[in-house]
Amino acid sequence: MSDSQFHSVAAVTRTMARPRLLWRALESIAGQTCKDVVWVIVNDGPREPVDAVAAGARERGLAVVVIHNDERHGPEAASNIGIKATRSKYVVIHDDDDSWDERFLDETTDYLESNPDFSGVATQTRRVGEEQRGGDIVEYEIARHNTHVETADIGGVARPGLFPPIAFLYKRSVFDVIGYYDEVVIGGGDWDFHMRFVEKFTIGVLRKPLAFWHCRQNLQGGDYGNSRYDEYGADLWKRYEVAVSNGLIRRDMEAGRFGMGLVSGLARLHAQQNNILAGLEYGLARLYRGES
Repeated sequence: MSDSQFHSVAAVTRTMARPRLLWRALESIAGQTCKDVVWVIVNDGPREPVDAVAAGARERGLAVVVIHNDERHGPEAASNIGIKATRSKYVVIHDDDDSWDERFLDETTDYLESNPDFSGVATQTRRVGEEQRGGDIVEYEIARHNTHVETADIGGVARPGLFPPIAFLYKRSVFDVIGYYDEVVIGGGDWDFHMRFVEKFTIGVLRKPLAFWHCRQNLQGGDYGNSRYDEYGADLWKRYEVAVSNGLIRRDMEAGRFGMGLVSGLARLHAQQNNILAGLEYGLARLYRGES
């Protein structure tokens, strides 16, 4: 299914067998003060729960496109399928477990309209800790994630995790230059896309925490697990992070140039050193407080 109508924003949601989270994503998108948006749901799981959410969205006045895949394709392919099924000026990935402040679309589209030299904009983000209690997903904390970020230069974007997909809105026209999401890089495809993006285009930063990245650390695997925290997903992400970085380094070596490969390698090394220092600081703080 596709939508021939032109919208300002296409919000692509990648989902598989998580209807409770998909209902929450509906509230996030339907609650936006910007109404010129089409919601594209790309489903790798059972059809009926997704169709029920889509019906609820249409009752709220949302333009909705639902695409059911006959087999699981993964998040990168789902992004591409959803993007190609719509017509819009801007694109954003709204995964089924994340959410926005109600002003996210209004403020990000206004930013790009007011700054035509920028092809994308990332907002600052808050991290929402949540867990499954019985049949419910319950939030227990909201913390700063990247509220220190003020710029998105090449070196910053080359470091994994500068901003999550939920925080990044960009012009559809960039696909003509850098292509779509790499469907081979399962797990690290968003970061790979962001790096290819910043190689050619400028990303602005809206210094407001308008995006919420939801994390469920107590769920190991299962439909409601979080890919960055459950054992399998975290291992997969790390392997593809290395594969993406090594691929860029090899490309630079073959071309005999200084490029994104070296930048990403140095950025990853810097991130590892920061993690080590943070662990040491935490351990020293516990010793100072007399904790074992």
